[in-house]
Parts: sequence; structure tokens; C-alpha cells
Amino acid sequence: MLAKLEGGTPLEVFADITVTGEWTELSFDFSDAIGDANDALVLFFNAGETNTSTTDIYFIDDIRFEAP
Repeated sequence: MLAKLEGGTPLEVFADITVTGEWTELSFDFSDAIGDANDALVLFFNAGETNTSTTDIYFIDDIRFEAP
């Protein structure tokens, strides 16, 4: 999964989804973008993958933003 900050100086951070059929926790460290005036977060599922299908299903829950 790719998480990207936009609106100021963009920053992209990847996280691997390593399990299927169960909940997992992903973390993205955007501390390098502090003060860069970004105001949007975009999530890309299967970013850069070529072996995906149109039946892939993702559930997201409890998105949290925390200061370092």
C-alpha cells in the first residue's frame, strides 16, 4: 500500500500488506514532511503491482494521525 501526502511538498511512503483474510496494522512515518504544507492524504491499494485482480477487497478502519 502506498500512502502519499499532497498539497505541499509530496511525500510517498510504502507499507507491505503481508497477511490476507485478517486485520493487520500498518504504520506510515511522515515525520520528514513536517512543515511542508501538505493538506491531503491519498491511499493507493496495490500501488505498483501488476498481478492484482478486480476482486481484491480491502477494509480500512481506525485511521489515526499522531505527532512525533
